[in-house]
Amino acid sequence: MENKDIEKLTKRAEQGDAAAIRELADYYLAEKPDYEKAFDLYNKIADLGDSDVINRLGILYMNLKNNLEKAVEYYSKAAELGNPKAQSNLGSCYAKGKGVEQDQKKAVVWYSKAAEQDYAPAQCNLGFCYVKGEGVEQDYEKAIVWYTKAVEQGDKIAINNLGACYIDGIGVERDAKKGVELYTKSAELGYVLAQKNLGGCYKNGTGVERNYDTAEYWYRKSAEQGNEDAKKALNDLYDEGLIIPADAPRIHDADFGELAYAGKKGWKGQTTANFNGKETELAIELEGTKDDKVTDAQRKAYAEYKVKESDFFKAMIAKAKELYKDVDVIYPKTLFIDRQGNYGWMGPKTVILSDGDVQFAASNNVLYNYADVIANRTKKEWYEWDTIYLNLLGELDAYSVERDDYRVDEYEDEDIRNGKLTEQEVDLLLWLTNEYDTSRIADRVLNYCNAHYESACYYDKEKKEYVNFELIEKTDLFKEVSLSSVRLMTKLAEDTCSPDMAIVGECGCDPDHGIAICFCEKVYDGICSHADVL
Repeated sequence: MENKDIEKLTKRAEQGDAAAIRELADYYLAEKPDYEKAFDLYNKIADLGDSDVINRLGILYMNLKNNLEKAVEYYSKAAELGNPKAQSNLGSCYAKGKGVEQDQKKAVVWYSKAAEQDYAPAQCNLGFCYVKGEGVEQDYEKAIVWYTKAVEQGDKIAINNLGACYIDGIGVERDAKKGVELYTKSAELGYVLAQKNLGGCYKNGTGVERNYDTAEYWYRKSAEQGNEDAKKALNDLYDEGLIIPADAPRIHDADFGELAYAGKKGWKGQTTANFNGKETELAIELEGTKDDKVTDAQRKAYAEYKVKESDFFKAMIAKAKELYKDVDVIYPKTLFIDRQGNYGWMGPKTVILSDGDVQFAASNNVLYNYADVIANRTKKEWYEWDTIYLNLLGELDAYSVERDDYRVDEYEDEDIRNGKLTEQEVDLLLWLTNEYDTSRIADRVLNYCNAHYESACYYDKEKKEYVNFELIEKTDLFKEVSLSSVRLMTKLAEDTCSPDMAIVGECGCDPDHGIAICFCEKVYDGICSHADVL
């Protein structure tokens, strides 16, 4: 609006023209914010019964004057006149206890009145009430209905909330990709929480390929709007070495080229790899502190890797097809080399390359701690809750060491009473680590699980009859079984009929009792439920 138009409008308003007063107040509220002028102008026409004017006075009492009780008074007047915005605002006051005693049920009443008039923010708020069960019985399906109505009107908060439902499978079938699409739409509309949520998806690879640069972009967008969680997440990206700041220390190395210091991730660089004829970018990550130099062991490991790269890739793909379902090609993202020269790939899967045959690991942490994996093979002093590394189902994983020795207080050795393992217990762990052929465990576990399924059935509500369980395959074991610890049971060692060690965890075929892979006097002793060895 041009200055001459403002002057004309002002003169008319001064003469008591209600329409001019309203138009001028709207101008000072939205186009050229001067909230005090807007407040004074709206007050002049408040008695005319215009529900929009009354609602806006409520907003100004709330946010400009900080008079919550007065805001509720005006919201109530406009709400009773049927104004959906005022009804939604009044609902929010009841929901949060602003200017009125908190009352979630009354909040739902007013949200509902506004939602039924197709007011999108109220539809979003009502959906949230149904998700949380606040002021109404929890009902995910109704929540989705109201979120969807608001989404169809482009409400950015509802778009984010519906995205969260798809991410977590609340009221809809879980669909992380759909969730990311909704987060993206909301984030692009500027919604701060959606920007933070989208950053998390890109960081964790939820519904989208993991991309730390994109995660940084959205975290920063949210942080710039003041979101504290996004600020922390952004700092974590730097602290964890997932993103390298522009001012990070850098060096040039004869073997590795340009390296930048990435905090906890050590030194990072970039190279290329030829995987099955495809030229692929490959990040390099070298363990080390800011003051560390590249070690001779790392240089030697890298030279060895370059010679064997193609053979490693072929061996990895062959093994992946044995272990995992629906595997086509796995392209590694990063080559990691620790200070001792242990190395492997990280990416869709973690792969150990430097220690005999190529083997998969359950997580990057196993690769990061591979020096401990090797040290465990000759470790003489063990304690309860130490970590033991075993390849049981096809992936090298970390398991906690637990003890079932109820006579521990009877030992004279104070260290043993305080958790140090006995020579007998250490001997069992070293045997399991170095001598026992764990490659047969997967087949034994598979047979155990399928024996359970063959002998059981369940009631199919759709077919209205009892049906047999489907048998699983070896490639199902990672979903079927979750082993967690090695349990030592020397209290039973004198009983030749009982195991003295068991690998225990959870199992889909017997979720109530779990699974225990038992050994007695260094001999495999069968599989039973975890409950049977407690």
